[in-house]
Amino acid sequence: MELPPALKPWAAELAIFPPEIAVALGGVVRRLAQLVGPMRTERSIAVADGSGFDGLDRRGSYERLLLSEWLLADELPDEFTRRAAVGEHMFLRPARRGPSHARTSIALFDAGPSQLGSPRLVHIALLIVLARRAAAGNATFRWGILQSPERTLRDDVTRASLLSFVSASTVRTIDRGTVASWLESTSDDVWIVGGEDATAGAGAASRVLVRDVLSLHRRAVTLEVRAPHAPPRGATLDLPPEPITARLLRDPFGAGQTAPTRADATDAPTANLLFSDNASKLFARTSDGVLAIPIPNSARAGVGQPKLLRSPDVIAAIGRVHKRPTMLVATSNGRLALRGGRVAPLGLSTSERDPEETAPWPPSERDALRPLLVRGETVGFVDARGLLFEIDASAAAVAAPPTALVARFVKIAIPIRGGGYAFVGRQVEPGRGGEDDAFAPLQVCTVIGDSTTRRELEHGVVSEAFLTMVGMAPPLVALGVPARPYVISGGGACRELSAPIGARVIGVHRMDANGPALLTIDATRRVVSSIALSADVELFRAPGEITSAAVDTTASTIAVLTKESRLVLYSLARHELLHTFEFRSPR
Repeated sequence: MELPPALKPWAAELAIFPPEIAVALGGVVRRLAQLVGPMRTERSIAVADGSGFDGLDRRGSYERLLLSEWLLADELPDEFTRRAAVGEHMFLRPARRGPSHARTSIALFDAGPSQLGSPRLVHIALLIVLARRAAAGNATFRWGILQSPERTLRDDVTRASLLSFVSASTVRTIDRGTVASWLESTSDDVWIVGGEDATAGAGAASRVLVRDVLSLHRRAVTLEVRAPHAPPRGATLDLPPEPITARLLRDPFGAGQTAPTRADATDAPTANLLFSDNASKLFARTSDGVLAIPIPNSARAGVGQPKLLRSPDVIAAIGRVHKRPTMLVATSNGRLALRGGRVAPLGLSTSERDPEETAPWPPSERDALRPLLVRGETVGFVDARGLLFEIDASAAAVAAPPTALVARFVKIAIPIRGGGYAFVGRQVEPGRGGEDDAFAPLQVCTVIGDSTTRRELEHGVVSEAFLTMVGMAPPLVALGVPARPYVISGGGACRELSAPIGARVIGVHRMDANGPALLTIDATRRVVSSIALSADVELFRAPGEITSAAVDTTASTIAVLTKESRLVLYSLARHELLHTFEFRSPR
C-alpha cells in the first residue's frame, strides 16, 4: 500500500508498520511535525579564501551579481532598473562551511503511569517525528526512557526497538532529580516528552507535555510544546480509531500472535457458531457431535486443542451446567436428555411437529445449535418454532420433568454469565392464549433466579434481533425491522442505524464514546466492521469468505468461520486478533 503524498517525508519510518497502522499513525505524525518544527541549525560563516560558490540567491553584494544581469544594464537599462526595484536580480551564493562538530539530537520519554494509553501513541509518533527531524538536520538521533535504570540511549527506529519502546511502560514515576541527571551528559538539542513531573525538570531543554483528555465523547490528547528560541505552542490532537490505537500499543506488528492451531478436517464446524455463557469456549456442530473450542485471553496466551463432544443423538442445545459443558439431545425414542456435566439424565417426552405447545418440538440436525439457558435447577431451550420452554432438571424431577412454556415468538435468547438468561420475544401470561400475540410488540426480558425484568419494545414485526449484556445495565438490543433501519435500544436511549448495502449484521455492542454500534460483515463477506452514527471502523479482515459468525453475550469476542474452514477469533475488548484455527486434512 502506497502512503498518501502528504506522508512521504516520513515514509522510511512509517514503512515498518502494517499499511493500515502507517496511514492512521501518519496523520498524528504530520500534525506533530508542524508543532515541533525543523531542527535549528548553526549559522555558518561565508569564507572568502577560495571556498567558491554553491548556488544562486536573490540577495547579495553587487560585486557577486551575475554577468548576465550586468549585460542587461548595458543593453536594457530600464529592465535592469525594474529587476532591481522588485528584487529579481540574481547573485552568486558563497559556499558556507558546516559546523565543525557533529550534532546530536536526543529524545527522552516518560514511560510512567500518567503516560499510559493514549499518550504512549503520541510518544511513538513523536519518536518518528524527531528521528526524521534529526536526519533532515544532518544530526545523529538517539532516544531513551527516563525510567531506565541503565540510562541506555538507542540510535535506531526499527521493529525491534519499537517493540522495546512499547513494552517499556512502567508504574514508576519520574522526578526532577532524575531528569536533571539525564541532562548533565546530553547534547544541546534535547527533548523531554511526558507528563508534568518529567517536563517540569526539563530546564533549558525542549519539552512536550502530553495529557490525556478525560471525556466520554472524545478520544484525544492535549499537547504543550516549548522549545528555546520559539514561542510556546499547543494543540488538542484527536486519536486514530480505538482498534488501531490498541493494536499499536499492544502488538503493532503481530509479532506476539501464536501460530495457527491445525485440527483435522473431519472436525470442521458444519453449522452455526455458539459461545458459552462466559466466552471461554466456542461451540460448533460437526458431523460427529459438537466441537468445544478454547478461547485464549490474548493473542500471546497459550491455546489448547479443540475437544470433540461426541453424541449418537441429535444435539439440540449446549451450555454449561455446574460449570461443565452439558448438551440437550433428542434420543431415538423421542425423548430429550441432558448429557455431560453433573446432571441426571432427563426423561422428557417431546411433541411431534404439530401446533401443540405442550412440549418442545424434537430437534433435527438441520436446526441451528441453540444455547442452553440455565437458571438454578431449570434449563431453558428455544425450539424451531421460537417457543421458549423451561425444564425442571432437579434430581426429584428426573422421572417426569415438568416443562413450562415461558415465551413465544423468541427471536434470540442468550445465557448470562453466572446464571440466568435474556431473550427478545413475547412472555407468556398465565391464562392468556397466544393467538393475539402475533403482531403485539415484543419484549426484552432478563431472567435471573426467581426475578424477571421486562421491557416493552415498540415493534412486533421483527425479522431478527441481537442482544448484548452491558454490565449491570439493561441489555442492549438491536432489532431488524422490515423496510427500516435497525432499531437499537438500551439504557433509556433508542436510535436507528442503517447497515451498509449488502452487509450482514451479526451483533450489537457499545462503542465507547461513539455510543451503540452494529457489528457487520461487508458485502464481500470478508471484512468485519463496527458501524456507529459517528464513525465506521474496520475491525479485521478474514482470510477468506465468511460463512458463519458469532458474537459472545457481552460483545467482547467475535468468531468467524471461512469457506476454507479457517476459524478466526477477534477480541473486541482488546482490539486484536486472538487466534486462528485451521481445519485441514492430514497430509
